[in-house]
Amino acid sequence: MPDTGKAIDTQVPNAAPAAVYQSERWGKCTYTIPAKPGRPCMVRLHFAEVKLEPGQRKFNMEINGRRVLADYDIAAEAGKGKAVVKDFQAISPDGSGNIVIAFTRGSADEPKICGIQLLR
Repeated sequence: MPDTGKAIDTQVPNAAPAAVYQSERWGKCTYTIPAKPGRPCMVRLHFAEVKLEPGQRKFNMEINGRRVLADYDIAAEAGKGKAVVKDFQAISPDGSGNIVIAFTRGSADEPKICGIQLLR
């Protein structure tokens, strides 16, 4: 994860420390996170766009095979250099006891993520 070193406005509810948003993983990727069966959790995702303008990055995201973000554009929602926090409530582990979070390309550029939390 490259360190962008850019200043990030974290004045949004539930934001992580600025350092979380100054790093990123970009490109198609999947995270498989072990979770306790039968214990739903909240998936909290952290994003910040530091490079591209609105419309230049649009990507998709699925949790356990269900699309929860389609052609998502961080810069269109928040502008550049501002933290965005997305919460997904009551996510149950899949049949293997995992929470699977997959990022895929949408209609523009590659997906990116700055941080992932699972909260009980």
